[in-house]
Amino acid sequence: MSERKLSEQMMLAAIVQCAKEAVISVNPEGKIIYLNKAAEDLFGWKAEEVIGKPMSIFASDARKQKKQFMEAIKKGGAQFETVRRARDGREIPVLMTVMPVKDEKGNLLFSSGIMVDIREQKKYEAKVEHLNEVLRAIRDVNQLITKERNEENLLQKACDILVKVKGYTGVCILYKGKSYTAGEEKECKKVLEFIKKEGAEKKEITSYKFDERYLVISPIIKNDIHAFLYVIRSKEFNEEEMGLLKEISGDIAFALDSIAKERELKEKEILLSHVFESVQDGISILETDLTIKYVNSTMEKWYEKNMPLVGQKCYEAYHNRNRPCDPCPSLRCIGSGRMERNIVPGLPGSRAEWIELFSYPMKDDSGNVTGVVEFVRDITARKEAENKLRESEMRFRSIFENATVGMYRTTPDGKILMANPFLVKLLGYESEEELKRRDLNEEGYYEPDYKREKFIKEIEKKGYFVGEQAWKRKDGSTIFVRESAVAVRDEDGKTLYYDG
Repeated sequence: MSERKLSEQMMLAAIVQCAKEAVISVNPEGKIIYLNKAAEDLFGWKAEEVIGKPMSIFASDARKQKKQFMEAIKKGGAQFETVRRARDGREIPVLMTVMPVKDEKGNLLFSSGIMVDIREQKKYEAKVEHLNEVLRAIRDVNQLITKERNEENLLQKACDILVKVKGYTGVCILYKGKSYTAGEEKECKKVLEFIKKEGAEKKEITSYKFDERYLVISPIIKNDIHAFLYVIRSKEFNEEEMGLLKEISGDIAFALDSIAKERELKEKEILLSHVFESVQDGISILETDLTIKYVNSTMEKWYEKNMPLVGQKCYEAYHNRNRPCDPCPSLRCIGSGRMERNIVPGLPGSRAEWIELFSYPMKDDSGNVTGVVEFVRDITARKEAENKLRESEMRFRSIFENATVGMYRTTPDGKILMANPFLVKLLGYESEEELKRRDLNEEGYYEPDYKREKFIKEIEKKGYFVGEQAWKRKDGSTIFVRESAVAVRDEDGKTLYYDG
């Protein structure tokens, strides 16, 4: 061998010896012929301890790994991930590059396995894979949240999803004094006992060393929602993982809060619906263009001939018109932003032929009118009573005005409220107004035996009076009359006036 070639080989040997990668060379029979310093450090063997020994002392699975090594030699070299065993029995993942060395005739001289320690890489890959599993769990929980609106089902299914993450041996959620669990029953039982004993409820996500395992407590808090997520793992939780679990807790808190608000809203809607349906008056909710959005059952009964009411304009459904009524209290309400009231005719032939309509504005946070609530009161009976009363008053007035006997209405304190023309003339006055200025208690009666006190005493006692009376005329003369009168009283029995 030339001096130059020898020098090159020595330099190459020095480079290999100082390389960071572990290098092990074997002869064609599989016996170790070389081990560099990096290989010694990685596997714990000294070169002199393994030279001449089979390569299998580094194998974790000798048959499989020998076959893998020989196939790489046949291919002229290859690179692959494998596992090699250290002197102390530890299995070390490595990236191995197999390089066969042959002579000029193609005969195999030796083969070298160049190995890079990939334990940190594997740890990182395992960490990334684990975090990806947690991310997939977040995705699955979020999909669950969009579909499940029952909080008990939501919490149990969330536990079932999380426990599928590799390494999680138990998952618990506590909410409203009830526990939801998934995973190893013993693990969950221990956690619940620990929580009961220690009161492990934290405001921030916290990690514990727990019975040879690790426990994370993550609060699920939003508004009135106070729950806690407990996750058990065989390995310690890292910051990224705890951040993801905190995110899951936040998502669950949002879902529980949303379900609670939906339930509260539904309860209010049911209550409001019951209130609407129990109100005997009609209720109609309109948009600003007078389109009907909602009616209660009273309106449906009154306007059953024009059903369905929702979607129609109010003037179409309630009045059989093709344009708004004039005047329209709801249009005034939309314009003024205040309550407006009016009495309007109802639909001819309907149960409510006359209605008293109260229109109240609905406003947004900025004070803009967004709709109208109409309270509709059936006053058909009142209108009929008013008409009958008016007719009765007209008949009474006709009788009163044309009677050939004197008729009056007076108060207990002597004021004349009404007097018909016959009585005005009988007492010698020019008009009813002139007669009304007379005080009966002071000058109503002339003869001592016919004092007004006697009249009041008897009518208050009996409720009526029948007998002779002496009235004083305008000119001072006395006229004797036969008088009949009744006391008209209120509900409490207090006398309002006397009709006679």
